[in-house]
Amino acid sequence: MMNFKKRLAQDIDTVFFNTNEFADWHDINGDRICCHIDLDLTDQSENQFEGVYRNSVTLYLKSGSLVRRPVENEPMYVDDRMYFVRSVSDEMGAWVIVLEANGQ
Repeated sequence: MMNFKKRLAQDIDTVFFNTNEFADWHDINGDRICCHIDLDLTDQSENQFEGVYRNSVTLYLKSGSLVRRPVENEPMYVDDRMYFVRSVSDEMGAWVIVLEANGQ
């Protein structure tokens, strides 16, 4: 019988990063990567000018999908839009990358 950790490792490929199930192909820094993107538009009116918001994107991709692990504050292009890396964590075989950009 397979334990939970082994089942989860299997699900990373067969479900979470499977384009027929959950993920999609996106252009990440010029490379076509299978990943999942979670968009979140957050009102920043208390710290910004009226009409300006912070566009926050959480990018989930399989650990090692990029040439190297991103670092905080570096630019990252997602589908031809530039963001800045706010945080990176490795969670059970997936990199969780929080990106931000200001928008209007």
